[in-house]
Parts: sequence; structure tokens; C-alpha cells
Amino acid sequence: VQTCALPILLFRGAIFTALRKTWNDSAALWVSSAIYGILHFLARPENPAQINWSSGFVVLGSMLRGFTDFQTVVPEFLSITLLGIIFALAFKRTTALYMSMGIHAGVVFGVKLFGFATNAAPDGNRWFWGTEKLVDGWFCFILLALATIWFARAHREEMP
Repeated sequence: VQTCALPILLFRGAIFTALRKTWNDSAALWVSSAIYGILHFLARPENPAQINWSSGFVVLGSMLRGFTDFQTVVPEFLSITLLGIIFALAFKRTTALYMSMGIHAGVVFGVKLFGFATNAAPDGNRWFWGTEKLVDGWFCFILLALATIWFARAHREEMP
């Protein structure tokens, strides 16, 4: 299984499907997408110099350092959550994971291409436009919100 497929298998194939069995589709969609968004902020920790009973707490604290910059966390978390919603709607529409995987691969390719093809402007409004990560600005959130609304409406129109 490729790296791109793993998050889709976990969040859409396992978590979203399990939550749909317990809750309604909307709650399952929002909760699985929020978990997907939150997990994108966990930083890769360094190995502790010594292992003892408190090492896990030290590692967990260093993993949570991705949540320290409020101006980045808010638009990026919301944008990634909206991406999770789009993935879940694609899975719900097709009842297969292929469309979600394709959208995810396209997003990853687009973000990498954007970072490769552009230069950061040091005096630019990073909170609105974002950085080379692309999803950490309000502009991307606005575009994803519009895409989510379109995707949800298109899905609703197809339902009998």
C-alpha cells in the first residue's frame, strides 16, 4: 500500500465507516475529518536521551509542539478538516476509496508542485496567503470551503 493510501484507508475506510455505524453520517463525517486535521499537527519527536517512566510524556509534549502557533493552526486545521470532509464525501458517494485516494494524491502533488514552483515572499501576508505548505492560509481555506460546498451539493443532487 502506498503512503498516500494509508491515511485514506485509516480515516475513510476504518474510522469514518465505524463512526457511521454508531452515529449519523454528518457526525461521523465531522469527527473523522477533525481527527484527520488534528493528527496533521503532531510533530515528529526526537528520541529521548534516556528512557524512563516519564519518557512518553516528554515525547508526547514534543509531538504537540505543532499546536503552538495559533495563526498557523487555525486556518491550517480548518483547511485540512475540510479536505477530510471532501475525502469522506467522495467515499460516501462512490462507496469505494479510489476517488478519495485520487483526490488526496492530487492535493499532495499540488502542494509539492506549489512549493517547488514558487518562492516565499518575506513581506507577504502569510496568514492570508499561507506559506509553501499552501494549506496554512485563509485563502486556501476559502477555496476549500467553496469546493466542499460544491461537492456536498453535487452529492445531494445525485441522491434519489
